[in-house]
Amino acid sequence: MAARIRQHAIFSLRFCDNYCVDRIGILPATLLAMRQAVHAVAAGLGMPVNQVIVIVDGKIEIPKLNMLQKTWVKADSKSWAVAAASNIAKTGRDHFMEWADALYPEYGFKQHKGYGTASHIKALRDHGRCPMHRQSFRVRGL
Repeated sequence: MAARIRQHAIFSLRFCDNYCVDRIGILPATLLAMRQAVHAVAAGLGMPVNQVIVIVDGKIEIPKLNMLQKTWVKADSKSWAVAAASNIAKTGRDHFMEWADALYPEYGFKQHKGYGTASHIKALRDHGRCPMHRQSFRVRGL
């Protein structure tokens, strides 16, 4: 489905790296990446910001975004556009984790996609953190 969405949609995918997350926190980093993506799409469309309406999946508006926003809990289950954006975000992250797996295969990023599964925690205990890991994330016994 992601390939079809990418073929027909106008989108922008942005990430904040582990250093950014360590510096400002995971939620602010997520909102920063969202703001960057929204600005890139608006610029790509050549639309004035006062003509853009942003639907945010959740309860928190994107800070410092000078566009009309509508927060909507579970928006991905209520809007095809938000569901498509969610698909692009999730598959984009999966591709990034597969790339990380090629660099650091001992961590199993391709399988757990960076989530705190038992196998990921075991790899952290066995190998310590790699340069892609957040230093601010705490795991007992590490």
